Amino acid sequence: MRLIQICLLTATIISCNSSGNKKEGSVSTEQQKKIDSLSNVIKDREEKDKQLLEAKEKQRELQATVSERNSVLSKVTIDKPAFIQLSLGGLEDIRFNLFNDYKYNVEQIVLKVHYIRANGTEIKSETQILNDIPANSRKALTAPNYSAAGKSVKVSIETVLCKALELCYYNTPDSIASNDPYKCR
Repeated sequence: MRLIQICLLTATIISCNSSGNKKEGSVSTEQQKKIDSLSNVIKDREEKDKQLLEAKEKQRELQATVSERNSVLSKVTIDKPAFIQLSLGGLEDIRFNLFNDYKYNVEQIVLKVHYIRANGTEIKSETQILNDIPANSRKALTAPNYSAAGKSVKVSIETVLCKALELCYYNTPDSIASNDPYKCR
C-alpha cells in the first residue's frame, strides 16, 4: 500500500516537472531528495503504527491478567460445609470442598474455619494452610470437631497466592483503591 503511494507520488513529481529539456522519466536530484524524504516519512509512520499496535496488544494482555486476578473469589471457592450437629451442642464430621478453577496452580491458600454459636457469634476459629493446589481442581477437606456449644460452621478464604498471575489476595477490611488490588506488590 505504502509502496503504491510512493510510486504514484514519484510519477506525479516526474510528470509535473517533465517540461523543458529533461528526458521523459528522468528524476532530478532535488526531486529524488523529495521522494527519499517522503519515503522516510512513510517508513517512520509505519514504524510508529507498528509500535502503537504492539502497545495496544500489551495493554489488552495486561487488562486480561488484571481481570483474571480480580476474579479470585469466583475462581477459588468453597462449598457450604456439611457437619453433624450434636444433640447437646457441638459439631463433628465437618467436611467441605475447595475449588481452584484457575488454569494455574495456586501456591498457597489460607482458610479459616469459624465455629458459630446459636446467636451467630463466633466461638473460635481454626486456620488451615494449603499448599500447591493444582489448576482446575477440587480438594475435599475436613475441619476439627468442636464438642462445645457450636451450632454451625463457616469457612472463609483468607489468603490466595499464585505466582503465575502475580496474585496476592488477602482478606482484610482495608481495600486498596486500585483497578488491580490483588497484584503482588
